Amino acid sequence: MEKRGLYKAILYSRVSTVHDEQAESIDNQILLAKNYLDKHPNIELAEPLDKYSERISGKTDIRPKFQEMCERLAKGDIHYLMIKDLKRLSRSVETTYAFLNLMKQYGFEIIQLSSGNIIDSSAFEEVESNLLIGIEALFAQNTVLTQSRYGKTVQKVRCENKILSYKDSTLFGYEWDRELKDIVIVEEKAAIIREVFNRFVFGLQSIREIREYLSSLGYHYSHVSVSKWLQEGKYVGDWTINRKGSVLGIGQGAKTKRFRREKDEWVHIQRPDLAIIDKDVFDLAQEIRLSRVETYFTDEGSEKGRGNFSGRHLFSRKVFCAECGSIYRFKWSDRKRTVGIYYDTYKQSKRDASFECPNKDYRRVSENELKQIVVNAIMALNINGQVSIDRMLESISSAIQANNNDSKKRDAEEQQLKMLEAEADRISEAFIDATSQMRARLNKQLEETEEQIAACKKRLLKLDNNSADEKALRKRLTEIRKQLSGWVDININSLDRNMVERLVSKIVVHMDGGIEISLALGGFMQYQLERKNSEKISQKRSPSVTMPSTRTINDNLMTVLEEVEKEESPQAVLNVMSFKRRRKGEEDTVVVKLDTRK
Repeated sequence: MEKRGLYKAILYSRVSTVHDEQAESIDNQILLAKNYLDKHPNIELAEPLDKYSERISGKTDIRPKFQEMCERLAKGDIHYLMIKDLKRLSRSVETTYAFLNLMKQYGFEIIQLSSGNIIDSSAFEEVESNLLIGIEALFAQNTVLTQSRYGKTVQKVRCENKILSYKDSTLFGYEWDRELKDIVIVEEKAAIIREVFNRFVFGLQSIREIREYLSSLGYHYSHVSVSKWLQEGKYVGDWTINRKGSVLGIGQGAKTKRFRREKDEWVHIQRPDLAIIDKDVFDLAQEIRLSRVETYFTDEGSEKGRGNFSGRHLFSRKVFCAECGSIYRFKWSDRKRTVGIYYDTYKQSKRDASFECPNKDYRRVSENELKQIVVNAIMALNINGQVSIDRMLESISSAIQANNNDSKKRDAEEQQLKMLEAEADRISEAFIDATSQMRARLNKQLEETEEQIAACKKRLLKLDNNSADEKALRKRLTEIRKQLSGWVDININSLDRNMVERLVSKIVVHMDGGIEISLALGGFMQYQLERKNSEKISQKRSPSVTMPSTRTINDNLMTVLEEVEKEESPQAVLNVMSFKRRRKGEEDTVVVKLDTRK
């Protein structure tokens, strides 16, 4: 390239990490470039000095600013590329020579600021220059390999001695103290974490609501991040290192591959001084979190968990196939994008066209049809307050009272206990002055009396537990009554994603055309609070749906609440009712379930 007048130049500066020495810092490299330009007024900058600066390893060419710089050089109007030395350009022999070929192709030259030397395309033809460049590139690459080996050695020492490092301090609520060379709690953020757990455990808030709380404080985190916080054992002082490993990648297009180690290779470090959350609160959070996860069985028979995901479309992540367990996804069935459907993803998830779901006739479900079914299911439980939870409370409470006769039984047992204790005292007093023959008889009487006392106390404890169970049941039924009372009227036009996300737990499509709907009982209370001031919309029933009678709904709900009482199914998803509908000229059934889990 012929150079006359002013010559255009750009600077590429790079450091591997924020911990590089001052001599290698980006500011230092920029200063070297400024000094060089001051001494060479015939060279002008084509771009700002800091435009092609980055903090990233030079072991490969997969670097944003490096690629951007190469694209700029490819325009052919740059005379000089300024770098501190070849190590800043690359720490790979392969990448270095690939870049030198680029230099030969576009005719620019390299200015090494540390020495003032200029490398041009003739370096390829001169054996000595070519050899020096190769040796320098080889040493730079060997440095990366040495650092990698050193890092693995340090990691091994960390694991053996159970030492935390600054890399472990990235979790919200902690920071690295350079003076102490240890992780410390950031109390301001720790208070936020405690509030997050309190809202989740005691406030029964969803992750979406917790994210809104964090956003109000200026912290914007994703659903996944908040969910991981609620599962993070570090918040109770259980720190884990050596979870992940890596395989170093050097050269053109190479990437360092990271992998997750087996659990038996993890190293646990107990640091109670770094605990932010009480262990009991953390355990409660895990129970609540798991109760909100639905499980299903794959066609191979393995059990998997599925969380309550949100989505952009009305029934996203809510519709499933009863036969294969696959989720139904949304798509438009017409070019004008007016008719929405949900289709079975079984074949797509298997990535094999030979796989067929047994549910062939109902692979697709119309969104409008699902709207009508959900509206009818919700409104069936809201027929102007005709569902009487109060009557159920009274009947269940009466049944408990009839079975236990708590007050009379307790009075009789307490009286019996007093008599037995008095008898035991009398025998103990007589034991002092008794003869050896009498003592043997008294000793036997005392043992029998003490056995009777223990049995009496056991019966009293059982009565106390029954009373506590009745109070707990009353409290739970009262909560259900609040959640089921005062529902706003809805119709197809008022049904929105927020309503579906809160009120509908799951929709299952069967191969005979039947549909099961699980209503999320825990969402009704919050939804009513949000909608209590909104305008009520009158419901228009679809003439094609035959709804059950109020008496039927009432009786079915009573059965559900009686099931809640049973210890063997405290968190059951139970049938409430079913109703008929017509589809394709045939009549099928819609089953409505009530998810009584909190």
